[in-house]
Amino acid sequence: MLRGDNGATLIDMTGVLERIEGILPGEAKPETRLPLVAIYSLWHRLLPAEHHRPRQGAVLARFGNDLSTPSAAAFAVTVLTGDDILWSTEQLSSLAADRAAELRRGRGQPLPARFDSALELCLAHRYWQDSRTDDAVQAIARAVETIPGDKLLMEHEARTARHDSPQIDPLEFVLERGPWAPG
Repeated sequence: MLRGDNGATLIDMTGVLERIEGILPGEAKPETRLPLVAIYSLWHRLLPAEHHRPRQGAVLARFGNDLSTPSAAAFAVTVLTGDDILWSTEQLSSLAADRAAELRRGRGQPLPARFDSALELCLAHRYWQDSRTDDAVQAIARAVETIPGDKLLMEHEARTARHDSPQIDPLEFVLERGPWAPG
């Protein structure tokens, strides 16, 4: 549905959303709640009101702030909803480093590799804004390593080497739309 695929059908998530509403109040740790809050938030941010749960306002008012702390799940929600990334460059850098370490250890929230690559691309853009060119080039190299063989990403890396690095739209990158659509 996010990509606008023709024939996409909506899956009935009523049972899952009800279960999330039942679990969240009993879970004290934000890091444990985070994937549930992400699913719940995405459902209510991306789908029309007729698909919303009756208590969604109260649930998100109580637990939605879990998504303000930098995490892989919060990054995914931010990208998929098209919101601005409000974290500092250092927070984004820490998130990227922590995420890479988790993945090397075989841990971490499962996400498609394009999200991890998008994280590095967003970090690279921040580094460019901060005039940290070497750090930007390294972040883009890590983005390419995340998705080996991606021609468009390698072209982006080559442009960066020429100091021509336009800002990317992380949603278009993740969904392979616009300039990131496979040719």
